[in-house]
Amino acid sequence: MCARFTLDVEIQQLRDAFELTNSIEIRPTWNRAPGAMSPIVIKDRIGLAKWGLKPTWAKPGMKAPHNARIETAATKPYFRNAWAKRRCLVPATGFYEWQATKTGKQPIYFSYPGQFFAFAGLWEKVNGQKAADEEKANKERAGSKRADEEQADNEVTFTILTQAAIDPVAAIHHRMPVILPPEAYDRWLAGDLATTESVITEQSSPYMQTIAARPVSRTVNNARNDSADLIAENSK
Repeated sequence: MCARFTLDVEIQQLRDAFELTNSIEIRPTWNRAPGAMSPIVIKDRIGLAKWGLKPTWAKPGMKAPHNARIETAATKPYFRNAWAKRRCLVPATGFYEWQATKTGKQPIYFSYPGQFFAFAGLWEKVNGQKAADEEKANKERAGSKRADEEQADNEVTFTILTQAAIDPVAAIHHRMPVILPPEAYDRWLAGDLATTESVITEQSSPYMQTIAARPVSRTVNNARNDSADLIAENSK
């Protein structure tokens, strides 16, 4: 699974790598947790979205999964529409998994030193892709709604796909996020239905096997902690 990741990169680096046509402000994070806002790439644009996917038909209080299993995302009601129509890239510079030890769970940080990468993701817009007349009606009613309610109606959410772990992650956890090599970005975003789970994992597995791992401070266990020292090697 993937429940925490890092992102410390300049927007221009992302613009160049993903050939983006727009720009946003990106604040570095070394401990991004579900429920937080994070940049995602949709086609040639980047924007902020909330980590934890809600389908178009979601109602208040429904769960918002931060991960989706790649083996079943194409068929599960919660994810199948996004799998077919709404794919994204989730930029990151690393992620954490936890290893069970005699003294408790030890966080392990995985990264490509000095590089950023992208998770395979799915996105949705709460309340769906509305028809033009619905959008117009909503705007006309906006004056009677609170600003936070209108924002919630139009909130973009995302989830990160996971797969069976391979080394070196497999030594720590049985699941891991799907990390796409740069040559797979366009095909993934295109939403090609022929891009099955096996094709994605075959493309990404060789790339993921080169990832580096190191133990880091258990301070990362608290999502409120967010500083660069969290990724320093530390097995205590």
